Amino acid sequence: MNNLAYKFPSHIKEEDVKEMFLIYKRNYRGKDDLERYKMRLSYFFLLTMNPFIFGDLSLPMNVSFLISNDYLEDDRRSWKSSQHSLQYWADTAQVEPREVRKYFRSVDDFAPYT
Repeated sequence: MNNLAYKFPSHIKEEDVKEMFLIYKRNYRGKDDLERYKMRLSYFFLLTMNPFIFGDLSLPMNVSFLISNDYLEDDRRSWKSSQHSLQYWADTAQVEPREVRKYFRSVDDFAPYT
């Protein structure tokens, strides 16, 4: 997958992603390579940024029809909690439970994510 496929929030620069990756590898001994990290991280931000940073549990555009009710409120327009957005990311990106914490911490260590 080439870099054009990764979509990060506008305030996150390529150098920031590389620094987060170094934290992931050095501090947490993450197993993913840079390309997989970028792919998963872009999806991580899409699903978890609003719930964790802004407290906004509204779903990202065009994803509600893909998500099972286990993660959503009854109206299917919002997450049950920020943790449900993180768990959905982990489940759909097929991130092993041990790696979920490493991803989250690599971002949170770079800049507070909650």
